[in-house]
Amino acid sequence: MDMNNNNSLLVPSQKNRPIISFHVWNNNNEKHASNEKSGFSKKNSYTGGKGSNEFEHYNNSQNLVHILHVEDNQQLRLITKFLLSNVCEVDNASSPEETEQKILKKSYDLIMMDLDLGNGLDGLDLSRKIRSMAKYKHTPILALTANNDPIVKAKCRLAGINAYIEKPFLKSDIISIIENLTRNNF
Repeated sequence: MDMNNNNSLLVPSQKNRPIISFHVWNNNNEKHASNEKSGFSKKNSYTGGKGSNEFEHYNNSQNLVHILHVEDNQQLRLITKFLLSNVCEVDNASSPEETEQKILKKSYDLIMMDLDLGNGLDGLDLSRKIRSMAKYKHTPILALTANNDPIVKAKCRLAGINAYIEKPFLKSDIISIIENLTRNNF
């Protein structure tokens, strides 16, 4: 796994694959923001890189967004946690069982969900299960997947997922989506 000079996460099997799109839906399943046509307006734009102080005010742990990242690939969990370390407090879960244990013990502001979790429940089924819990009925869920099929995007909306981003993704894109989904926390 590599990082290129654009802060893009490059997965070995997808090294030269272009970043295609991300989508955010509002509570009525209407597209709220996209980088495809309408652009992405955000309150706090990310322009930082090495030496950027833009997110310095997030370093106060009270203000950090608490995220649970559900991903079966250890490398992706570590890299995503590193990418978001100055902006968010990220806990990782590698399976549906571990996810259920963590969400019962702690409250999260956002859940990042890989759709293909290997054996057992997939990310769509796990998202439905999380949505059925009163504590997480309104917690934003962000789907992370390498699949850009419109049918998968529709299934995400039906499973109660609020936003969708394709892997590999740019650091600035995922931060923008997190800001958009957790705006009241910043």
